[in-house]
Amino acid sequence: IVGRLDYELSWRDQAALYRADDWLVMRLGIPKLAYDEPQTTPSGETIWLRTSKAPLRNAEGKVIGLLGVYEDITEQRQAREAQQELALFLRQTQRIAHLGGWKANLERNEVKWTEEVFHLVGLPPERPPVSLDEGLRYYAPECLPAVRAALERAWREGTPFAMEVEMIAADGRRFWAELRCIGRVEQEGGNWLLGTFQDISERIEAQREMLRANEAADAANRVKSEFIANVSHEIRTPLNAILGLAQLGLRKSRGRQIAATFEQILHSGRLLLGLINDVLDFSKIEAERLTVERIEFDPGE
Repeated sequence: IVGRLDYELSWRDQAALYRADDWLVMRLGIPKLAYDEPQTTPSGETIWLRTSKAPLRNAEGKVIGLLGVYEDITEQRQAREAQQELALFLRQTQRIAHLGGWKANLERNEVKWTEEVFHLVGLPPERPPVSLDEGLRYYAPECLPAVRAALERAWREGTPFAMEVEMIAADGRRFWAELRCIGRVEQEGGNWLLGTFQDISERIEAQREMLRANEAADAANRVKSEFIANVSHEIRTPLNAILGLAQLGLRKSRGRQIAATFEQILHSGRLLLGLINDVLDFSKIEAERLTVERIEFDPGE
């Protein structure tokens, strides 16, 4: 664009930055190569350029101007930013879920972890890659044989697996993890086992807490049933005596009014005895002590 200043064009907002770069290259006589900078287009959009600037010299070697080359890298930059955003999203998601990924090659004794796996076992992610043997050392000794057998079977047959294992972190802390393998795949010029690794300590503790709560509830139910059975038995014994005395009084009563009183006592007592027997049956069922008898009877009677 001949005869126009940067301040008069659509990238006027970046004009001072451009002029400063131009001045520095011409003043020092040193090229400034392959750096990224923004530019505002006539439509008002911002694009990104990869710029290289070099001093332009005359025959005597004196700087008389500037030679600039620009490459529009907007799409490349957007793709790179999208990839970086996705990688950040995956790292954050893995951190929230305590879930990492792994791949292993048993023949080469190689294993590769995502950043979250390093975090879970207490290792800095910037450290050199661990070998498969070193990675397996973080499994509790009582779980290690089953892990090795599952890995070898998956490597040999390509079969997936999932198992819960106890781990020992670098600082000695124990935690539970779910180790999953989707099978064997071919990539990077070789075969790899692919899978995930997730900290499930909270889930295991919740299961144990639920089991303890169920056991406590069962114990409380057993105590309650035994208490009801004992109390019902203690009530039934004197009640039988009351019913027996009421029957005796009914047989020996001489007046109609007295007989009616004894009949009322017998009726109420039998109702109460039936209720007690039902309570006893329910308590025996809860205590798993109910005995079922097989007795022949005539349906017509």
